[in-house]
Amino acid sequence: MADITYKDISELSQKQEILGSEKIVVSENEYVTPSQIAGMVDVSEFITKTVDDLTNYYLKEDTYTKEEVGGIIETLLQNLAQTLSGKQDTIDEEHKLDYSLIDNTPTIPTQYAGSPTEGGFANKAVAIPFGTVDGTSTSTVMTATVDNFPSVLSSGVCAFIRNGVVTSASGWTLDVNGTGAKPVYNSMAAASAITTTFNINYAMLFVYNAERIEGGCWDMYYGYYTYSNSIGYQLRITASALLPFKAKTYRYRLMFQSPDGKKLIPSNTSTSTNATAKRDVNQDPIDPFGLILYYSTTTAIAADACASASYLWEQYGGITLGYSFNRTGAAWAMTAPNPVYLKCAPQSNGSAIMDSDTPIVFSLPSSADGKIYIYLGIVTEATKFELSYRHPVYYHNGTSVRLWTGNSE
Repeated sequence: MADITYKDISELSQKQEILGSEKIVVSENEYVTPSQIAGMVDVSEFITKTVDDLTNYYLKEDTYTKEEVGGIIETLLQNLAQTLSGKQDTIDEEHKLDYSLIDNTPTIPTQYAGSPTEGGFANKAVAIPFGTVDGTSTSTVMTATVDNFPSVLSSGVCAFIRNGVVTSASGWTLDVNGTGAKPVYNSMAAASAITTTFNINYAMLFVYNAERIEGGCWDMYYGYYTYSNSIGYQLRITASALLPFKAKTYRYRLMFQSPDGKKLIPSNTSTSTNATAKRDVNQDPIDPFGLILYYSTTTAIAADACASASYLWEQYGGITLGYSFNRTGAAWAMTAPNPVYLKCAPQSNGSAIMDSDTPIVFSLPSSADGKIYIYLGIVTEATKFELSYRHPVYYHNGTSVRLWTGNSE
């Protein structure tokens, strides 16, 4: 019901039967609400309808305080400002952070969506594709099957490939996933295709090079087994670091640093030039954490003399193990790529003595045996292994295998 105006009151005041003896005095600019009238006079004959009798009306469902209304208006204004300026000023449960709308932020790099794996590198760990030489290989054409490898070759495409099938001939080519047989080049020599072989149980890194020759080629980077010793050469002992040999030493021996650090002790002192000859293990103490070197030539070195720097290596590939350790009088029959450990008895003074019966083993113990195991490298062929430049020492403490630091737990 609308408010009653001064005019309405004036007209009502003329009706004694409604207002009785009371008069309502209002000015021309003042108003009286229906509730005020109802409290002073009987208006029942005028107010006779209920809400159900009305055709058009609104029901109030929500009630807001002044502060809530102000908050609603502020939110509307902020949303309007964000729409107009392209910036986001409010971050809460309802308005999540939109990184692209924040001022002074670095540009988000575009994610690469190409090879080597479908979907690109986004949210994935990047790894060099790995594969193996397959059974269709010949000595002249090595074919390899590689997972997650692109169908089209381009410079920089790479794969780490292990040959478990057949030793290649000199001048071999490589065909990866049917992309075509390509010549193979030594990554450190640009003159001509490689002449060394890709032996069985070798693993190498190959990177495609479309620029070196017309039609493209594979550049071979020597892997863990370095047939040409390209990595080992970089770890050759220099003349300034030479140590004298404690005993007369013959060809192709492993050498171990003495506990006082002043001499090199050969694995054995046999005079035989045959790799299958039975040899007794040298029982001189060695430093289990000292240098382990390979003497790589045929010239015998007298006691207290030094070998040429050209023939002492800290890492070397293709070492025939029989020259250093042979307790059977027969050629070794090892399995690649098993690890090679030197089994020793630790001494109270911190030195170690090589086991006289089984100095070489290819796994760590499953229970405590009072021995320590010095890592030498990995098997690469039935009779050969590669000497690593790292030689962690292990032992079994009765519960598990642990690193040996000089004292057992």
